[in-house]
Amino acid sequence: MLSQVFIKKGKKAVKLSHLIHEKALICNLKATTKLDAIEEIAKLFSDDHHQVAEIIAAAHARESLGPTLLPKTQVAIPHGRDSRMQDFYVGVGISQQGINDESPLGGTEKIHLVFLIVAHPMKNELVLRVMAALATHLKNHPNWVGELLKAQSKEELRTMFSQVQTPPKISLLQIIEKPLLTLTPEHNLQEAVALMVQHNVFYVPVVNEQGEFLGEITDRDILL
Repeated sequence: MLSQVFIKKGKKAVKLSHLIHEKALICNLKATTKLDAIEEIAKLFSDDHHQVAEIIAAAHARESLGPTLLPKTQVAIPHGRDSRMQDFYVGVGISQQGINDESPLGGTEKIHLVFLIVAHPMKNELVLRVMAALATHLKNHPNWVGELLKAQSKEELRTMFSQVQTPPKISLLQIIEKPLLTLTPEHNLQEAVALMVQHNVFYVPVVNEQGEFLGEITDRDILL
């Protein structure tokens, strides 16, 4: 698989279109919930029902921890990490009608793009680079999802995803933030996710009422 070759060759930039599974690209999802969308996409990865069930279970386990919708983007990135995975699974589904889902910021929002990623824990860095590429592209091209909805074929969708490349590495500029953002032990996981998404950061210190450093939470922790 290309993802395995990519890992071995090093941390070069790669087009998202090269990572998306050949068959797991849906122009018009039938699903009316995000969990159903995950299953609809996952079933296209393999004819092995046991393998598909493991992929679905890994994604559902992460969903149980909190929303994977990126607020105000119409995009959800359900993902999972499981040591039973033999490959890097990436699938995409476009929902023309939109799927209502819980937002990390509270309330509900409509999802039009479901980007499913499931991988072995050893491939976590590639997962993060894919998510970073999507977040950056959405920030720089706010009308991109609307353009995806107009695509008439899988080939057209794949061409549009070829315009997005994973960063060859995650730089410190993507991690540091001034003024310093912090969380307290009283904050929950959803609030941590919302803060990271809102400020496009991958790390937030946890402090007590006196501002003393207690620990940290990173996107790696959230991916677990």
